[in-house]
Amino acid sequence: MNQEVNYYKYTSSGLASLASSKIRRKIFDLFMKTMEPVESSLILDVGVTPNNERPESNFFENLYPYKNRITAVSIEDASNLEKLYPGLRFVMIKDGRLPFNDNEFDVAFSNAVLEHVGSRAQQRRLIVEMIRVSRKCFIAVPDRIFPIEHHTALPLIHYLPQELHRRLLRILGKELYASEERLNLLTKGIFKSLFPSNVKLKIMRTRLLLIPSNIIAVVTKEGF
Repeated sequence: MNQEVNYYKYTSSGLASLASSKIRRKIFDLFMKTMEPVESSLILDVGVTPNNERPESNFFENLYPYKNRITAVSIEDASNLEKLYPGLRFVMIKDGRLPFNDNEFDVAFSNAVLEHVGSRAQQRRLIVEMIRVSRKCFIAVPDRIFPIEHHTALPLIHYLPQELHRRLLRILGKELYASEERLNLLTKGIFKSLFPSNVKLKIMRTRLLLIPSNIIAVVTKEGF
């Protein structure tokens, strides 16, 4: 997980800013509707960033009403969030391993993180870890089908084969996203294939101007 690139990089125009705000709000509202957290629910947020200056940074912490029930994790030192959101607990992690007990949390939340953890095997490993430590999971990723790639704000070229896409990103000065470790986009089918078969899985999409913009997985384990 590279938290430097966890959140969407839209252009600075007012229209793009409004669009990203709408997407984040839709994701949060869907989280509240599907997960139905209560004040006592223990929440794990996987993939926070120490940079809280951009409006898209840590939007979950900004919106969630029970901040003292959130445990936030990152591979970066985001302990400053404990001061910004009194009651929040921050834990630094390594290698995608979540240092928590099985079913320690009621809900695990993650947004725009999975596409930055590396290979499909690494993505699958993080999903399994989130499922292990929680009773329910809510995992959102950008939808590769959206015509403007969320992080680079470049249109259409992410539809090309990955190696060609990455080569073009280097030519266009977007080296930060030109590797599997930094950006490994997901389609609905690939995303769904990463989940184990022994959980109840529901795949949903959010849309912007009727076009799928994000894919969301809601996971419930047997017995919960």
